[in-house]
Amino acid sequence: MQSFLSFGIDAQPFINSASQALPSIAIMSAWQGMGYQMIIFLGGIQAINPALYEAAEMDHATPWQKFKDITLPELKPLCVFVLITITIGAFRMLVQPMVMTGGGPSNSTYTVVYDIYETGTVNWEIGLASTMAIVFAFFVMILTVIQTIATRDKEDQNVNKKAKRNNWILTVVLLIVSLLFLFPVIWMLANSFKPDAAITADMNSMAAFIPPALNGNFFENYVSVLTNTGFVRYMCNTLFYAAILIVLGVIVNGLAGYALAKINFPFRERWLLIIMLLMIVPMETIITIHFLIIAKLGLLNTVLGYVLPMIVNPFNIFLFRQVFLGLPDDVYEAAQLDHCGPVKYFFLLWFFQCQRV
Repeated sequence: MQSFLSFGIDAQPFINSASQALPSIAIMSAWQGMGYQMIIFLGGIQAINPALYEAAEMDHATPWQKFKDITLPELKPLCVFVLITITIGAFRMLVQPMVMTGGGPSNSTYTVVYDIYETGTVNWEIGLASTMAIVFAFFVMILTVIQTIATRDKEDQNVNKKAKRNNWILTVVLLIVSLLFLFPVIWMLANSFKPDAAITADMNSMAAFIPPALNGNFFENYVSVLTNTGFVRYMCNTLFYAAILIVLGVIVNGLAGYALAKINFPFRERWLLIIMLLMIVPMETIITIHFLIIAKLGLLNTVLGYVLPMIVNPFNIFLFRQVFLGLPDDVYEAAQLDHCGPVKYFFLLWFFQCQRV
């Protein structure tokens, strides 16, 4: 950010200021999650039936009318999901203030979850931390229920010419905004060709976004990564673990979300509420518990010990559940008439309908 302030604007303290630290972390956190939320909406948009847009074209619908009457209603389950997860993510914010400010300056970035974490794991006041966590979870649960109930569709009207003009204006604005997301990528790309001394020297100027002149050491960092480090081996390990987690995670979390959305079983709503509450708990607060369980099972330093705690993810279960809610029940009812069980139906049909998500 200081690089952008090199055009005659005084440098700002940002995280070193009690008045600017919390807004700075909030803006950074919002920017951090935008890419993931865009991918969720992209998957939902790609799953919308193209026939709906073709019918709208025949009725001479404007782009705004298509968005308002087709895209937005079809994405409603995902909109609710994103809204709830953003709210929960905001309340469970822990890593950002811990790493960036340590709760300071003057406790201006000290959050509830940070307080619970330090009370329970640093001060070892387990009872007090547990009480704080229960009260906090109850508060977030109430807020989540209110958000779910309050989400409604809205209808507006617009003129064709005005809609086209607004569409172009929106496109230009989105292009300008999208450039902001490229600055970190440009910064990393430019600095990947520089030595550490040059990176430090260019840190507070626009030179940080400009690669050095082409010379014999231009690709030195890339050669060093491939020859002097274990990067290739670590990459293979990462791909191996990722493949296992993707396959098992999609199957386990997909089945759980499918059951919560389409199968009536005792206490289904209560299980959903428990899963939503688990989304509040940061991984950093339960990693010690995971370690102790894996150690008791004798699975330390094994692939299974690494994979098991990471398969089940409340966030992914809730995502699958919201997607399955948007799929029609007619096909499932027809499959039941053909004596097709829920698990078989999930793998043969619904699993492939949700492949984009």
